[in-house]
Amino acid sequence: MGLDMYLYLSKFESLSRWGKNADLPEQELLEKAKEFYPSELHNIMQDHLKHNFLSKQTQYQVGYWRKANAIHRWFIENCAGGDDDGRDIYVRYEKLEKLRDTVQKVLENHDRAPELLPTQEGFFFGDTEYDDWYFDNLDYTLDLCNNVLKFLKENDNYDIYYSASW
Repeated sequence: MGLDMYLYLSKFESLSRWGKNADLPEQELLEKAKEFYPSELHNIMQDHLKHNFLSKQTQYQVGYWRKANAIHRWFIENCAGGDDDGRDIYVRYEKLEKLRDTVQKVLENHDRAPELLPTQEGFFFGDTEYDDWYFDNLDYTLDLCNNVLKFLKENDNYDIYYSASW
């Protein structure tokens, strides 16, 4: 057991009889829907299509930390209003930029770690020292943030979510 933390990119897609598909014959829409849903869902999908709307949300895990309690604390304080209730947390693009910038400042001056990215005690949360483990997690976080932010600039139809379990 321990603090396991994840960053996800999530994409919402829909297929309906409205808008650009309004004039499609039902059979053509069914064919599009077969590409939209995995084959094991096709029987369910055909009945659902009669109600004119199909949607899916796909999540891609793009980041993982283990017992990086300072990063967890940052997400809880900056993206969840301090409420650590185990739910997925929506992360605005600007918040991820802020995390990246904060991590960069700490990496440039390790003495600022307790001020800018303090550790957090907790059952199964790991060590609270500002040691190599702590700074290795910051290096990883900086690279992750840079990669995700770059991806999002090129792909604006994704949302960011953070989740943790312990």
